[in-house]
Amino acid sequence: MSISHSKYTVTGGELFPVAGALNFGEIAISTGSFSGTQTGITPILHNTYLHQIIHYTGGGDVRYYSPVSDQEFIDFLPDMGIFTYTGHYSSSYEIACLKLSTLDGYKHLSRNSTGNPVWNQSDGANYYMPQANQYTQPSGEALHGLVVYLDATVEASYSETGKAKDISGTGITFNTVGTSVTRNTNLSGYPGWEFDGNGYFECSVNPRVWDGGDDMTVIMVLYGETHTTRRTIFELKGGPYSSYQQSIAMTWETSGAISYYSRYSPSYDSGSTTDLGNGWFIVAIKLSNGLTSGARNAMWRKNGGDFTTSYSSNSNTALIRGNNIRIGSGYAGTMDNCALGAMMLFNRELTDGNIDSLYNHLSPQWGIFTP
Repeated sequence: MSISHSKYTVTGGELFPVAGALNFGEIAISTGSFSGTQTGITPILHNTYLHQIIHYTGGGDVRYYSPVSDQEFIDFLPDMGIFTYTGHYSSSYEIACLKLSTLDGYKHLSRNSTGNPVWNQSDGANYYMPQANQYTQPSGEALHGLVVYLDATVEASYSETGKAKDISGTGITFNTVGTSVTRNTNLSGYPGWEFDGNGYFECSVNPRVWDGGDDMTVIMVLYGETHTTRRTIFELKGGPYSSYQQSIAMTWETSGAISYYSRYSPSYDSGSTTDLGNGWFIVAIKLSNGLTSGARNAMWRKNGGDFTTSYSSNSNTALIRGNNIRIGSGYAGTMDNCALGAMMLFNRELTDGNIDSLYNHLSPQWGIFTP
């Protein structure tokens, strides 16, 4: 393998920044270069490094850059000649996260609590999360546009009591509002944050890195039980209108379906899944841009099925963006009788192929599908 201390490929051993070079350590890995005995390889992310940027270059090559500080992370895009902070964009941490999330082929990860990247390499083209017993990493294309990722199977995401931490690389924290949201490790044998009608997660980021107004996809790994009252499972807090009249709000119905709503004039848009059942499942809901007067489109899918259209676009007015991200509560009340295993928020509409890649990675962790 070739190791570089900058944009220029050189051969080396232990990777640390050197004088006169960019401080982005880079390791280039060709997926065909490993023999069957070379397992347990981990992309370089020393304990002194706070971030890792993964670049899928195409042709099976993956490059890893490890900025040693928040400032070096902010400087990564302009120093690599990818983007310059001008006009509306300040050189802030949040904007760097947002810009990287929109770049095809790039993925940003924060260091987890053990000092290693959340995604590790095991052999050749296969990737795994240690807690998930070596399942395949989603493709680089599938991860493009990922801005928020919570996962009850990953220590870096659940380690602090009363909080759920984003491990997408954006690094935002969801605090518990109300009583505690318990991480139950034995929901049909698998872990999830359990909602009991008294507490939920909420975060506020300014500038917001995900506002649900443009093209978007929400993926949730959920544990369903019988519902006697409709409740909100996910929303962006409202203001000046209700959440279901702004960016997005999702309500778990007593029928077992999840309804989703957006925009406000002359009436709000609405869509719905079918009964999603009880136990563990993965649901993906995507919507097109709602920031214009044009019709907003939406589709949903469960587990390994294809996307299905089920949406009525009733508004001809650009939406007003929502505020705080809430999980487990909202305009219709706080969830009970359910749990969240994972959530992914994307700033784009994912394809069936993208979801297939994510489904193949996520589903074994909750026993939904075992390869």
